[in-house]
Formats: sequence, structure tokens, C-alpha cells
Amino acid sequence: MGSEMCIRDSTSGGAAAGSVTYTNSGDSDASTWTATYTVADSHTDGAVAFTLDFADLAGNSGTQVTAVTNGGGSVTIDTTIPQAESFTMNDYALKSGDEATVTLTFSEAVTGFSSGDDITVQNGSLTTMTSNDNGITWTGTFTPTADVTDTTNVLSLATSYTDLAGNEGNDSETDNYEVDTSSSCSMADLVVLG
Repeated sequence: MGSEMCIRDSTSGGAAAGSVTYTNSGDSDASTWTATYTVADSHTDGAVAFTLDFADLAGNSGTQVTAVTNGGGSVTIDTTIPQAESFTMNDYALKSGDEATVTLTFSEAVTGFSSGDDITVQNGSLTTMTSNDNGITWTGTFTPTADVTDTTNVLSLATSYTDLAGNEGNDSETDNYEVDTSSSCSMADLVVLG
């Protein structure tokens, strides 16, 4: 490969001026190059058609490149953030001995999600949430803390997870749940039987 390279973005109909940079890796024969494309605000999500034309130092044109050799051969733009579409519990009034199934469903597969790190739990504990559909729907079990009476609690999701393209997700909360695990009788209620 020579010193001339032209990359065209077919979505804009012409040379992607100002949005593509390319550099030689520093090898002695200038045969390895890296092109970096910066997505413009006007681009929409989806596949990106492109062409890459090049010539050697003698001016001989190489075979035009229209696909990458990894990742299935295509380039895809994805600027849509993953959303927590639902964040629910199957029980919102918890007493001693109760457990609640917690279900968190995202709009797309996510990576870097850890319920232990990404969910703040009030007045209880949450088992490690797992997914059986490649990172879209996650489930775990919430157990309320003993000897607590609190009518205002939520599970809170942080924004530290991303989709597979690296877009940071949104935050979310469950609906309010109540915890009443205090003993039903006080010391004044105890009767000593002789």
C-alpha cells in the first residue's frame, strides 16, 4: 500500500472530509494502515456502506475495499443508548419470610452489568442477577432485612453498564416497596405463663 488513500462514505455520497483519519502503523514497507471514521451527528443507526481506494508508491491502484475482514464484514453505527424498559418486583409488601423475584429488562443486550455493583438495595439483599437471553432480561431474588419497618424503599439502577457498542445506559428505579419484618409483639405483649 502506498501513501495515497481515499475513503468514501456512501451514506453521504462523497469523500468523508474531516471524518476519516488514516495512519501508517510505522512498518518499513508502509503496508499496514489504520483508518478511523468519526460518526457525524447526521448519521442514523444501521449499516454503513464504504469504499476504500488505495495505490502503491508507483501509482498502481489496489483492489477497492468495501468490507472489513472481521465482525461479519460490515460496519454498523449504533448511537442509541440502552434503556431499562422494565424494573419490577413480584411482591411490593414484604414481611418476615418473604422473598421477591426482581426482573430487569433492557431494550437490548448489555455488557458490564453486575447487580452487585449497579443496583443499590434498600433494607434487604439481592442475589446476583443472571440472564438467560444473552443479556437482555435479568432476574434475581430480593430478601428483606430482618427487624425492619420501612414503607419507603426502591431498588436503584446506576448507569455503569453499556450496550455492546459501548453506549452508556440510563438509570432506573423499581416502584416503591414496603418492608415490615419487625416482630409482631413487643416485650409489653409478652405473657409469662407459670
